[in-house]
Amino acid sequence: MDILNFAGSDGQLIPFTMRRPRGACFQLAQRLLIGRASRSVRCDVIPVVASNRPRPKNLSLKPRPSIVKAMLRAASVSNAFRTIRTITTIKFTPSSFRNTSRPIRNSTYARTMATLTAKIKEDHQEMYEYYDNYVKASGDRDTQTRWANQLFWEVARHAVGEEIVVYPLMEQHLGQKGIELADQDRKEHQYVKEKLHALEGMAAGTPEFDSTLKAVMDHLHKHNDSEEREDLPRLEPALGTEGSKAAGQSFSRTKMFVPTHAHPSFPNKPPYETLAGFMALPADRLKDLFLKFPTEEMKHQS
Repeated sequence: MDILNFAGSDGQLIPFTMRRPRGACFQLAQRLLIGRASRSVRCDVIPVVASNRPRPKNLSLKPRPSIVKAMLRAASVSNAFRTIRTITTIKFTPSSFRNTSRPIRNSTYARTMATLTAKIKEDHQEMYEYYDNYVKASGDRDTQTRWANQLFWEVARHAVGEEIVVYPLMEQHLGQKGIELADQDRKEHQYVKEKLHALEGMAAGTPEFDSTLKAVMDHLHKHNDSEEREDLPRLEPALGTEGSKAAGQSFSRTKMFVPTHAHPSFPNKPPYETLAGFMALPADRLKDLFLKFPTEEMKHQS
C-alpha cells in the first residue's frame, strides 16, 4: 500500500491512499497533464506498512520503480514532466495547465470501471453543482466568474465527448431510432454551444449574463434528462456491461483531448470534429491560463 501526498500551490497536503499504485499513479499523472491539478504539484510517494501505523525508521523512502515508470510513461504524452528526484518527491510542473476540476477522489478504481451511464450522469451532476455555486455567489463578481468558467469548461468538454463517443454508438447500435435521437441531441448541443460562446463575451453577474446562463441551464436540464431517461437506457443493453465500461473509459479519455471552450462553428460529427477539436485544443488551453477558476478552498466549501 502506498500513500501519495499531493501539495498544491497553497501548500496543503492531500493524502491519497491506494492499493494499486501502478494504475492509480498512471491515472494521477494523466490528470496532472490535463489540468486536473495545480500548476506546481509535489507528489510524495511513501511506502508504508499500514496507513494507521507510524513509518519504521529503517523503511526506505525511495519510490518504487514501477511507480516512477508509470508516471514517466504518462508524462511522455507531453513535455510537462520536468524533474524527478530520487528521494521521496516527484515533482510535476505542467506550466500550461490550471487546477480546473474537482478534487481527486479516492475511488480511482471504481471511477475507472464505471459504466457509460454513470460517467455521463456524474458530468450532469457536476454541471448542476457548478451552476448552483454560481447562483449562491450572487453579489460576488469574482467568485461568480470562477464558477462560470468552471461550468463552461465542463460543459464544452462533455458535449464534444458525447458527440465523438456516445452518439456514434447510438447510431451504430440503435438503428434508425438511434440516428434520430443522436441528430436531435446534436441540435440541442448546438444551441448550448452558441449560448456559451456568447456568454464568454459577457461579464459574469450582470443581468444579461444571468438570464442567458439560466436559459442554458434550463435547456441542459431537459437535454440531460432526455439522455438519462431515453438515450442511455436504450443504449446500455445493446452495449452490455463490459461494452458500457469500455465506452465509459473511451468517453473519459476523449474528454482529455477536446477543446475546453465552445466552438459552435465546428463540425459536430467525427472524424472532422475530432480533427478540429485537436487543432483548437492548444489555443483553448492557452486561453485557460488567463482565466480564473475556483480554488481548492472554494471547492471544499461548496
